[in-house]
Amino acid sequence: MRTRMYLFGLLLLTVPSVALSQGASKVATTGAQFLKMEPGSRAMGMGGAYAAISNDASAIWWNPSGMARLDRNEVMFMHANWFAGIKYEFFAAVARFGDNAVGASVTSLNYGQMEVTTVDQPEGTGQMFTPTSFALTVGYSRKLSEDFSFGVNGKYVNDQIKNSSASAFAFDVGTLYDIGLLSIGAEVANFGTKMQMQGSDLTLITQVGNDPNVVSTLQTQQYDLPLRLRVGVAFHLVRTEMNNLIIASDVVHSNDNYEYVNVGGEYRWNNVISLRAGYMELGVPDREAGPTFGAGIRIFMTNALAAKFDYSYGSYGRLLNVQRFTFALDF
Repeated sequence: MRTRMYLFGLLLLTVPSVALSQGASKVATTGAQFLKMEPGSRAMGMGGAYAAISNDASAIWWNPSGMARLDRNEVMFMHANWFAGIKYEFFAAVARFGDNAVGASVTSLNYGQMEVTTVDQPEGTGQMFTPTSFALTVGYSRKLSEDFSFGVNGKYVNDQIKNSSASAFAFDVGTLYDIGLLSIGAEVANFGTKMQMQGSDLTLITQVGNDPNVVSTLQTQQYDLPLRLRVGVAFHLVRTEMNNLIIASDVVHSNDNYEYVNVGGEYRWNNVISLRAGYMELGVPDREAGPTFGAGIRIFMTNALAAKFDYSYGSYGRLLNVQRFTFALDF
C-alpha cells in the first residue's frame, strides 16, 4: 500500500510538468492582479509549493482546508517590498476549536504616490494620489477525519485609484488529504463577481449639440477576477521529532496565464530551525520568476507561546528580487 502511495505521489509530481499547455496565456486579461501575489515567507521559500502543506496562518490564502490542521492558534504578519516600490502587507489569524477552525486575513498594497496627468498637462498637474488594493477574507475549515479536511473562504476585494474604485466578492474552497508520508491538497480561489471601475473621476462635462454642460460618465470595461486552480502534493521523507524533510510540488492553472509548476523543499530541525529552497513557475515561457531560498526560526517563550521569524528570497530576473519578512505567534 505504501509503495502504491509513493508511486501515485511521484506521478502527480512529474506528469504535470511535461503535460502543461502552451496555448494562449491570456496574461493581463483579469482585474485585481494583487490576488495572485503569494503571502508567507515559509511558502515562498519553498517556491510556492504549499497547497499540500498549508499548516500555518497563511493557509487561508494557499488552501483554506489547512487551517484545521494547525497545531495551535496563530497570528501572522508579513511585509514585502514588491517591484517598483510597491508595499505589500499581509495579516492573518487562525483560531482552532476542536476539529474546526476559523480565520481572517487582510491583504494590502500601497503603490506609492503618483502625479495626476491630463491630456492638457501630460507632464503632471502637481496633484498627487496613491493607488491602493485591499482584500478582506474570512474562512472556515473542518477536519472530517484525521486524514481529511476541507475549508471555504469568502472575501471582499477592492482596487482604489484616486476617486474611482472597483469592488468584487469572491470565495475559495480547498481540501487536504494527509496520509502520513504523503499529502495531497487542492484549492479553487477567486471565484466571484466581475470588477468595474466607477467613481467621480469618470464624470466629465461634454458638449452635446448647443448645450456645452452635459454631465457624462465614462463607462469602463468589466474584468473577471484571476480564477485559480491549484493542486499540490508533498512527500514527508523524514518525519521524526528531531528532523523533518519535505519535498513538494504545486500545479497551478489560472484564467490569465500559462499553467505552471512550483517545486520546493524544507528541512526542519527540532521544530526550531528551518532551511528552504524552491523554484517558481516552471513551464511559463520567457518567465522572470526563478529560484527561491528561505530560512526560519521558532522560539518557544513559554510552553504555550512561540514566536516564529521567517525570511524568503525570490529571484525575478530583470525585475530583480522580492524579499518577504514574516513574524508569527502561535499559542
